[in-house]
Amino acid sequence: MEKIILNIALFLVMLTAVYAVEYESPVIKVTLLNQDPSPARAGDTAELRLRIENTGGGTVQNLELEIQQDYPFAVIDGPALQKIGTLYAYQTGKNYINTQYRLRIDKDAVKGKHELKVKYRYD
Repeated sequence: MEKIILNIALFLVMLTAVYAVEYESPVIKVTLLNQDPSPARAGDTAELRLRIENTGGGTVQNLELEIQQDYPFAVIDGPALQKIGTLYAYQTGKNYINTQYRLRIDKDAVKGKHELKVKYRYD
């Protein structure tokens, strides 16, 4: 009987520790707000607006966002890597930043959907 109670107590302690880590950790979410033109076609220059959110409980400092320049996309009129700065925990109400990129779509791009890859990193 003591082993069962001890096992239950250890499980509850472990569960609490996992919950505390998730609660205090930042959670970064990148969302496409809009693009112009929509849909974009081969040879077009498209403007993208992205929202970067911190929906977690921890503050993020020195956040950087980078568009991966994989076929058929190439970043123009600015750097692919943008320094976003600090995103506070969701409790503060300052948990998002909007950013903008201009991309050129290769003139020989095949019609269809192409995945745009975004990387981020922070301290």
